[in-house]
Amino acid sequence: MGLSVVKNTPRNTVILDKAGIICDVHLNLSRSEDTLGWQGEECLIGHSYMDIHTFHDTEIAPIYDGIRSVLAGKRDCFSRRFVIFGERKSLTYELKAEHPDLDDDHVELCYRKVAESLSTEEELLKDTNINEMLFKQIGVGVLFQSNNEVIVLANNTAQRILGMNQSAIRKVNRDNLPWRVVDAKGVPLSYRDHPGVTALRTGKTQHNVVLGIANVIDRYTWLKVNTEFVYCAKTGERQGVLTSFFDVTEERRTKDAIQSLSDRFQVAIDSAELGVWDWSPTDALMIWDSKMFDIHGYGEDKTQTPMGAWRRSLHPEDRRLVFSRLKELLKGKNSGSIEYRLIWPDNTVRFVSSQARPIRNLSGKISRIVGVSRDVTKEALAEKKLRELAYTDPLTGLASRAGFYSRLSEEIARADTYGYTVGVLMVGLDRFKDINENYGYEIGDKVLKEISSRLLQRISDCGFAARTGGDEFSIILPQLQSTDVAKSEEAVKFRASLILHGIVEPLLLGSGFVINISASIGVNVYPKGGETATALLQHAGLAMHHAKSFDADSVLAYSSEMTARLHKKFNFISLIRNAIKNQEFELYYQPIVDLSDQQVLGCEALIRWRGADGKMISPMEFIPIVEEIGLIYELGCWINRTAIKQWHLWAQSAPDSPLQYMSINVSPHQLKKDTCVQEFIDLVNEFGVAPESIQLEITEGTFLSEFLDADSALKRLAKNGFRLAIDDFGTGYSSLAYLKRFNVDVIKIDRSFIIDIEHDQSDQDIVSAILAMNKKLGFKTIVEGIETEAQARIVKSLGCDYVQGYLFGFPDTSENFAKSYVLPERLVKLKKHI
Repeated sequence: MGLSVVKNTPRNTVILDKAGIICDVHLNLSRSEDTLGWQGEECLIGHSYMDIHTFHDTEIAPIYDGIRSVLAGKRDCFSRRFVIFGERKSLTYELKAEHPDLDDDHVELCYRKVAESLSTEEELLKDTNINEMLFKQIGVGVLFQSNNEVIVLANNTAQRILGMNQSAIRKVNRDNLPWRVVDAKGVPLSYRDHPGVTALRTGKTQHNVVLGIANVIDRYTWLKVNTEFVYCAKTGERQGVLTSFFDVTEERRTKDAIQSLSDRFQVAIDSAELGVWDWSPTDALMIWDSKMFDIHGYGEDKTQTPMGAWRRSLHPEDRRLVFSRLKELLKGKNSGSIEYRLIWPDNTVRFVSSQARPIRNLSGKISRIVGVSRDVTKEALAEKKLRELAYTDPLTGLASRAGFYSRLSEEIARADTYGYTVGVLMVGLDRFKDINENYGYEIGDKVLKEISSRLLQRISDCGFAARTGGDEFSIILPQLQSTDVAKSEEAVKFRASLILHGIVEPLLLGSGFVINISASIGVNVYPKGGETATALLQHAGLAMHHAKSFDADSVLAYSSEMTARLHKKFNFISLIRNAIKNQEFELYYQPIVDLSDQQVLGCEALIRWRGADGKMISPMEFIPIVEEIGLIYELGCWINRTAIKQWHLWAQSAPDSPLQYMSINVSPHQLKKDTCVQEFIDLVNEFGVAPESIQLEITEGTFLSEFLDADSALKRLAKNGFRLAIDDFGTGYSSLAYLKRFNVDVIKIDRSFIIDIEHDQSDQDIVSAILAMNKKLGFKTIVEGIETEAQARIVKSLGCDYVQGYLFGFPDTSENFAKSYVLPERLVKLKKHI
């Protein structure tokens, strides 16, 4: 393809008048409509010169400015080249505007095709090496731009990547950019910075340029771009630039993801203060990061070779351990973490934790060991200190529970080896809680220290003592020579008695202040009493708790029956928990009778529990356990609600009933709750019951509780109208001052004074005295446990007002009680006159 100007090229001429209107036309191209888009001479005459230029060209404004300047006489001549894009051709024309033959009234526009500007695509592909280059780069996008920066060609891959067909791509220019282009860092690029344009303007090819092209939804396609100039095969002149590119979006995303992961990993490494190392066993090469030098004490000296520094730093006593782990790794075993010691250049001992894994090459062989290390000196020293603390009781200086278990395990192993038996004692101080509460914790601590000292004196060097609980001590009597377990047990019991005798002597705490000490000891022997340290101590403790239920200062040996009883108790506790959860309890009601007319004035709500076998379980069995496991408050709330609700139902069904009140037993644990008083108030308000109709019974022992003060629950309950009764009177140590202080209404004499009242004059005297005292103080009295007419007659003769007992009615269900006693004017019918 020649690039020289074709001589005698036919011209197309348009004559304009001064107003710019076409007055004459000369067209010499047979197919001019294919290029300039004109359909004939007659179609042009009478139109403005601006109406005939319907082609697209970025230089249209400068062309019109030039024509206007010639029409206005500001210049004699104007010329300009422009490009016309056809369906099959892209041609360059030269436009020249001048006055014809010195005619100032007209301007001649001459359009001349310039052959070297552009040929048809077919000729271009035929006469250049573009076809060959496109073929070689068929897998990449290819654009060809002419010297005047016009995109002429785009291969299929380019069209696919750019999302545009060739016709649309060819219309792209600096004023019509459908993309936003950024560089590799995301900085926007101007048109002149596009690789192809840069190459054309600077004459330098561009290589491996990464840029991003954003579409309408602002998603970037990342490309790697290269440019090469295209030259004419005949003349060697540059024809344009070939831009090749391929999509690296996924590659960039992967790279970004890897970099992000690497950044996060490095942050994690830095935060965890980890050193990273890489060891190649084949060439004994070890690579460290900078943190590894710090860990090994060479922070300022990076000239040390890692392998040499590592070998020099290893503690001699830990070398075998470290090398053993490395051998395991070389065999493909992930041996987990390992802790060992280093010796720094300044002889400081440091503790290091390392973890590594083997890396295999393509052939599957282990080629490297990669790992991380961390200085754990602070943790190791703290753990050592904690271990010492864990094995020592800080108050007494004796061994702790952990120390005791450790020593007992050692003695068990030794006993198995040499055929010994081992004695285990658990010493529990009786009522030590009372010492803390009455004298203060400082005194309590002094007692514990003194007991510890006495224990050490008694066992001397033939035993091992530990404090294994708040007020509990445990002793090991090791290497008992007798293999006869029964004889060993008797020997241990004898030693326990001697120890007990030594520690229960009165304790003098200065200024003549003396505390009497009482203790119980449980005895156990290995191997009879358990095969492990845990079992031995547990069974010794079980024996000690059983000893506490006997006389003070008792020694008791463990037996398997104790475990059986304990399991029975645990099963019973489980049944109680389920009973409370499933509301298996019932309330029975027993009448309270006025002796003067034998009329039922009230009743007492009594809790009952029927077992799975249908038999009743005594409250004396389950109430103490309910208190022990901390569920008495929950059970008490159920009793209160059920009883008050029943009283409400009776009041509705029999408004004229002679019953005046219902008595409900209240546990001290309930009274300790801050919400106790309000809960009772809320219940009577909820069911519309008068507080005066609810009598709350509190055992006499409750008055000894420390929580009873001027603002106690009892005083507030009395102020809110509830009746207060003291139950089991005569069995405790209540103060008469307390009875007056809390506005007690009723005193209930315990049945223990009634059982033998027919034959025991002293019982009659006690009851008579209590009745007299109550009458003088203004208290009403109820005598409990009346089961015979003779008992009823005696207490009536002594001046008793009210009674309660089997003679007048057994506790019964709410339905049966209502049938017998709730009806108006119902009188109790006795078998005999009293």
